[in-house]
Formats: sequence, structure tokens, C-alpha cells
Amino acid sequence: MIVVFLVCFFPIALNAVAGFVSLSEELTGFTRASGAGVLRAFWKVRLPAALPQCFVAFKCAAMNARQPSGIATPTAIKRTRRRATFSTAKI
Repeated sequence: MIVVFLVCFFPIALNAVAGFVSLSEELTGFTRASGAGVLRAFWKVRLPAALPQCFVAFKCAAMNARQPSGIATPTAIKRTRRRATFSTAKI
């Protein structure tokens, strides 16, 4: 359960921070010039601008949470090693 939490939490947190940081200066200046307060600016401008990044994070977290045992099991590591060692000499 802790593995699922860790695998899901960090992509959501990092993408949310990236979404809030990537807000353009023009948009921030517009909200200040229009006289919007901090809370109103968050709900009307900052949150809608960051939502696309958040939804991408939710999608990645849902895919990772679906099968966290594939991340931590040694058999999955062995399978990925076998797939990665194919030969391209014939090409």
C-alpha cells in the first residue's frame, strides 16, 4: 500500500507544482491589474491554468497504481532485462 502511495503521490505533486509555476507573467499581471484578491485569483486563474498538468499527473498515477507489483518484483526486472538484450545484428 505504501508503494502505491509513493508511486502515485510524487508524479501528482511534481506535475501540480510544474503547472502552478508555469503560469505566464502576463496572466499574473492581468489578475493584479484587475484587482482580484489572492483567493479569487487562485480559483479563477491559477487553478484552471494548472489543471491540464494535474490531469496528466492523475492519468500517470492511475496507470502506475494499476499494477505497482510490476514495479517492485524481481521477475519484472528479469523480464525487462531479457527484452532489452535483443540482437540487432541482422538489421
